[in-house]
Amino acid sequence: MDIDLTSILIGITALSTFFIPIGMHQFSQWRKQSKTRNVFENAARNYGLKFDTSEILRDGTAIGIDIPNRMFLHLKSGNDTLIGLDDIQSCSFYKHQQKKRADDGSESQILIIGIQIVLKKSQTRKLNLPIFEGKEGFTFGDEERVTERWIKNIRSNLTAEEVVVEV
Repeated sequence: MDIDLTSILIGITALSTFFIPIGMHQFSQWRKQSKTRNVFENAARNYGLKFDTSEILRDGTAIGIDIPNRMFLHLKSGNDTLIGLDDIQSCSFYKHQQKKRADDGSESQILIIGIQIVLKKSQTRKLNLPIFEGKEGFTFGDEERVTERWIKNIRSNLTAEEVVVEV
């Protein structure tokens, strides 16, 4: 049986057109998560926190709970929000759509899923902390489940008198 060099080259080219973009995407995602992890760890170090529970999400959001210090840290796009668990009155799920204008003038619908935190004593009583932002239809499907899991984590670390369940 003869090996046709042309067929082998066509096969390798076809496979590379499939695998190279996937590899590049995976590498860029890994780099993005690594950068977010470094920023998150630096913020934690600056605040003197050590997280018992933390997660770096695929869109670059980092969240964590430091149980001994009773603090919650949310990091998105380089902006961090530090909240004392004792300052939280309640937390709930929120989801809304927002129109976003691109540089070329086109508009697209952005779906924002996050945690709404109501503080006990603050000028800004409600904080909306986005967990996932993305174009409508381009979500993976587990964004709501991940957000609900973090709401459950926050609620489980509130004292019994602080817990207010919003429906």
